[in-house]
Amino acid sequence: EFSSSICNSELEEGDDPSTVVLDETPLPRMFLPGKIVHLYTHRGGYKAAFVPRTFRELRKVSMAGNMLSDHTSKEYFEALS
Repeated sequence: EFSSSICNSELEEGDDPSTVVLDETPLPRMFLPGKIVHLYTHRGGYKAAFVPRTFRELRKVSMAGNMLSDHTSKEYFEALS
């Protein structure tokens, strides 16, 4: 993957100033520190397993329908009551 930075200082005489030249900078690979527990659903239930930091499924976040509603202030209040 790459990150882009704008380099307008490289404009030459006669170049259109509205033209933007981008330099691509490689991004470092990043990993989660420590032990990682992967939570997932299997046959209608939740499962957990330790996974290595290079586990491919950690490269994306899949949202479940209840992920946001389970973490509202109301849910925390009811859990602590």
